[in-house]
Amino acid sequence: MTRFYRAALAAASAFGLASATPAQVTAPSTEGDLAVYARPQKLVALPDGRRMNLYCTGRGAPTVLLEGGWTTTTMWWRAIQARVSSTTRVCSYDRAGYGFSDAGPLPRSAAAMAKDLGLMLNAAGERGPYVVVAHSLGGLDARMFATEHRREVKGMLLIDPTVPGQVAKMGAASASYKADMDGLTAAVARCSQGIIAGTIKPDTRESRACVDPESKALPAAINATHRAQQLTAGYQQTAASELQSLDRSSREVEAAQRSYGTMPLIVMTAGKSNFNPDLPQKEQAELDRTWFGLHEQVAKLSRNGQHRVVSESSHFIPKDDPDSVVAAIGELVRQAR
Repeated sequence: MTRFYRAALAAASAFGLASATPAQVTAPSTEGDLAVYARPQKLVALPDGRRMNLYCTGRGAPTVLLEGGWTTTTMWWRAIQARVSSTTRVCSYDRAGYGFSDAGPLPRSAAAMAKDLGLMLNAAGERGPYVVVAHSLGGLDARMFATEHRREVKGMLLIDPTVPGQVAKMGAASASYKADMDGLTAAVARCSQGIIAGTIKPDTRESRACVDPESKALPAAINATHRAQQLTAGYQQTAASELQSLDRSSREVEAAQRSYGTMPLIVMTAGKSNFNPDLPQKEQAELDRTWFGLHEQVAKLSRNGQHRVVSESSHFIPKDDPDSVVAAIGELVRQAR
């Protein structure tokens, strides 16, 4: 299987458990357990009239902010949020265009997403201190938010995060990496345009790049809600724009970047994030070395930064090794207190 098609399957696993191995799949959740995700949790009105879906649980300070990766919603964090909320307040949310949140103006770059997050929290009456937790693509706007709200952010956990200039830097280590990522971005754009125009139907091979398959681990009501959301123009335009805006997001983060001083910062790297059985061993080793090195550089943005490799995990560390994520959040919460 080429990396391109693995990436498409990875996108599907953002909602359900499509990429999990049998050992990783847990028993299907009940309707009652997940009923909260079949409807908006709290719709917060932004100054421009758009509404964003916010879900906060637990009590205490600091408040842990959960920032998801590409196309994810509050549901992505369901297991992590339930565990963290036993010790402090924790909030997840649907980025503009996803879940129950209204779509935002294009392009959907890191600066736009970080701005939305700040406006939403202010409108909802949420106040710091915050510990920011971000996975994958969410790492870019999380860094923007932490830079712009330095006084409120008391710690940050970046989980296998996207980094500025990632495609070019990783592409220098592996030409196939860049080709596959460029191919995925183009495929999502074509699929999104086709879904919006009605020329591509769901549950076809052509739709796999931009519409998740039904998850057998989730109740029918949740699958139906998610499917309806995915087939909206707002969702499709957002998903395509976030990928197409990677270069812009990179420039925004680099322009805003500065030292985080002594703010506690943990960067987690998945040991198998870029595993590709089709690559020669030497090329795979160089790809991994580059990925680990990029994350090491991010950790050095704080004098209290740590870089941790989760050697047996795929890119989806919160699913593969939730214990390590909850433990890291706990460390940051204690330090913030």
